[in-house]
Amino acid sequence: MVSGDLAASAVTDALANSVPASTTYPARWKAEIGSDLEESVVFQRFFFADGARIDALVDGAPGESAMVRAVTGWAAGTASYRNFRRPLVAGIQSSASFLGLFS
Repeated sequence: MVSGDLAASAVTDALANSVPASTTYPARWKAEIGSDLEESVVFQRFFFADGARIDALVDGAPGESAMVRAVTGWAAGTASYRNFRRPLVAGIQSSASFLGLFS
């Protein structure tokens, strides 16, 4: 996992330089995964803020669109955030229309 690698690197550097690991770790994880974490929170809040959005995904599941597969896999914890994000960003207009964002 990326955060574990970053923590190990921060600890190694801290020991070598006699400084606390906390002086470098926050900047490292923010640079590496900060924007992905912020974006994933936005998606999570969007999808789970309205039960109708989840219902639309469930209703669309039989069609097995890339969007539906991506979101249901991410929500179930069987797909990574990266695999969820790709089809969402690639088809943002059609996805937004599917979810009822545009009439």
